[in-house]
Amino acid sequence: MSNQLAPKTPGEQFVDSVFTPSRMDIVAEACSGNRFVTPDKVRATIAEAMIREPKLAEAYPPSVFQSALLAARLDLDASGYHNGAAFVVRWNSREKRSECNLQMGYGAMVDLATRDGRIQSFTVQEVYDCDEFEYKLGTQRFINHIPANERPEKAKLTHCYAIAWFPGGGYEFEVMTRKDIEYIRDTYTAKYKDGNIISPAWKYSFGRMGCKTVLNRLIKRLPVNPVLAEAIERSHVADGMDSFNPQRMAVANTSMEEAGNSIAGMLDADIDDDEPERDPDTGEVIPDEVDSTDLFEGEGAERGYN
Repeated sequence: MSNQLAPKTPGEQFVDSVFTPSRMDIVAEACSGNRFVTPDKVRATIAEAMIREPKLAEAYPPSVFQSALLAARLDLDASGYHNGAAFVVRWNSREKRSECNLQMGYGAMVDLATRDGRIQSFTVQEVYDCDEFEYKLGTQRFINHIPANERPEKAKLTHCYAIAWFPGGGYEFEVMTRKDIEYIRDTYTAKYKDGNIISPAWKYSFGRMGCKTVLNRLIKRLPVNPVLAEAIERSHVADGMDSFNPQRMAVANTSMEEAGNSIAGMLDADIDDDEPERDPDTGEVIPDEVDSTDLFEGEGAERGYN
């Protein structure tokens, strides 16, 4: 019996090329102080994603590293295994090449929002036309929702709402109608030339996307911790088309400058102002709007990405 190791798959070779020893040092710095995510876990998450979606191996390497680095910085498990968790996705940039991005579900946003104890928990619910539902704003604000005992197969979603519960009592909430949610979807989600929505999430999981939309609107008004505020900025969930720059995130938020070895210096990052367009409430990346700088000096041409 031969002891020769089996040759590595293209996905394994790709992961090795992205996570070189020097870049793993950068990930380790970003993970310092983390409670959940370690450098090895960050690397393993990308490797697992390659198994589930082999075409991720076609992604532009700097964008893969940026996605992994953001997960490390936010101490998020990006495996996508947990309900509403964070995960990596692939899309095509305007340079006709694949890019990778860290996408946060509403479960990841809830996780970040409740870590420091300022917010005790969240309730996020869908409302259907078979439910009893009423709410009131102003000085006597309330939500009253009595779900139907049995939901008809053709029941239609009418609202989504999110409630933040505070440790000392009290709460804050946000309600959006189906029309509100559809406006966000139709206005900010990329479409094919025939007008159909590209993202399958809106087609097959409209309720979940509605919940993510209303939760993001609520979180913007809460006394959130700095880590969550940063996550919201990076996920681009503000109602205006606020700027988002993954290259700037990679350079500015890893504490490498304090260590005397910044990411900008190690990877020769060239920060520019071209940024991906994002859905203002869900934070989903709108395809074909990313211009990623080649952080891996010389590797873009070698690997055929330029």
